[in-house]
Amino acid sequence: TRQGVTTIYEGPDGSSPLPIKAFLDRVAARKISPNFGTFVGQGSIREQVIGTVDRTATPAEIEKMRDLVRQGMRDGAVGLSTGLFYVPGIFTPTEEVIELAKVAAAMGGIHVSHMRNEAAGVLDGVRETIAIGERGGLPTQVTHHKIIGVKNWGQSVASLELVRSARARGVDVTIDQYPYTASATGINALLPPWALEGGQAETVRRLKDPAQRARIKATIADNIRFDRGGGDPKNIAVSSCRW
Repeated sequence: TRQGVTTIYEGPDGSSPLPIKAFLDRVAARKISPNFGTFVGQGSIREQVIGTVDRTATPAEIEKMRDLVRQGMRDGAVGLSTGLFYVPGIFTPTEEVIELAKVAAAMGGIHVSHMRNEAAGVLDGVRETIAIGERGGLPTQVTHHKIIGVKNWGQSVASLELVRSARARGVDVTIDQYPYTASATGINALLPPWALEGGQAETVRRLKDPAQRARIKATIADNIRFDRGGGDPKNIAVSSCRW
């Protein structure tokens, strides 16, 4: 509050508490000073309905997920968040996200997204975020927009033009950005998505298999060289480790 921050939000990047009402009741009981809101997370919803598996949701499962979005909005969420870079959001087709976005839209919500790709595929990530808002019928926001990977620097010229063009045709799309040159996420961001399917126990099992471990290690090395590592392991710092 002394820094001038008067409003904070929970539930970014597709991950939120469920159910929302019980969580907001606990926050209210703390009598905190800042204004407080939360999004309902698409990833948390998908995990609750079908787990952390890489497969297409059935129509019945999509309807269950739509119901959870609807309940989250009724409980006080301000909209839907997606983290399509993270498990299980990364396993989610765009069409499935749009179906959930339509529910939030009908209830006055917005959509914010940690995009599916912020490196070589960053432009496709921006296009997808715009499509979710445009076809879902709600305001949509590119969260902490950045260009990861030295060889991708400069693509912000094109990504900003995508946003400008969408706004010119009437799409309510916006961007937020943090004011520093680092990003913060879980160490799993360095691993390939297939290695994370099924949860931590499955990841550990794969790491114990020499062949799979070698594949995982190769991906981590590539991510350090060309993606989140910025070309050098010294750029990666473990800031928190709870045993």
